[in-house]
Amino acid sequence: MEDILAVDVSPAMLGAGLARHNAASPTSLSGNAPALRAWTGDIESVPTYQGPVDAVFFNSVFGNVHDQRGALDAASGLARPGGRVVLSHPLGRAWHGRLRAADPEAVPHALPDAGALDALIAGLPLRVVSLIDEADCYAAVLEVPPGFALPAPLLLEAPVVAGFGRGSRQLGTPTANLPPDQVVGAFGPAGPSLGVYFGWARLLDPDPEGSAPADAAPYPAVLNVGRRPTFEGQAGGDLTVEVHVLHRYAADFYGRPLRVAVGGFLRPERRFAGGVPALVAQIAADIGMARAALGGPEHAGLRGMVE
Repeated sequence: MEDILAVDVSPAMLGAGLARHNAASPTSLSGNAPALRAWTGDIESVPTYQGPVDAVFFNSVFGNVHDQRGALDAASGLARPGGRVVLSHPLGRAWHGRLRAADPEAVPHALPDAGALDALIAGLPLRVVSLIDEADCYAAVLEVPPGFALPAPLLLEAPVVAGFGRGSRQLGTPTANLPPDQVVGAFGPAGPSLGVYFGWARLLDPDPEGSAPADAAPYPAVLNVGRRPTFEGQAGGDLTVEVHVLHRYAADFYGRPLRVAVGGFLRPERRFAGGVPALVAQIAADIGMARAALGGPEHAGLRGMVE
């Protein structure tokens, strides 16, 4: 018996599913025994403590989801690294298109073809593993990359500039700000996906006065590349590149070069309705996930890029 969480906005549908399952295979919900459990709501309402999960299935329902990108964002946040997100319909995309034409209010979206699927997951920690798009079957299999790894590591290097001071004052996570115009080119011609990255960082020229020998070593780092929507509102402000190095330096290092090897992408930037407390909680989770991922084989040579 696997541990399964059934998610639906209809309590009646969940009740019918639980009744059918329990009649065929009675289980206990006590303790941590594997079981079929239910969550009333959409996938975006499922709290992260319900994860991480091995797979998320949208079977015969993805066209009914009003915010398909938001649903995929939520699914990628629930799936473990290497976990899968499956979009499927047993009657195929053409049949589903006719259903949508007959009732566009109940079925607001088509099942995505290859191009639409790429657009939906752009900027999300997901990649397409396979797509079956046949007359009588539709199945798209997406994956959270093992170790949240980027297709290839990126190397950033620039002097640290003054930021807004919010990292230390409001968030408890001091950051070293890098000038965006000097580092965004490393992300390729399309520029960076806005969100949270991680890797290793090393201060190349620590101040001999007041610094400690340990300040010159490489350390894990979490980066936010974005526009601070929680502070600035949904539209956001100017682009910033903020690097939280997981080390307490003995002295300030404004103007000194910081080298960062970026190996993974955790999640897109988002505005937290709960404000600063919700953001602080998410930052703590991001740091924990980054530490765990950096210990994996996908990032074995990353530290050497900054040494």
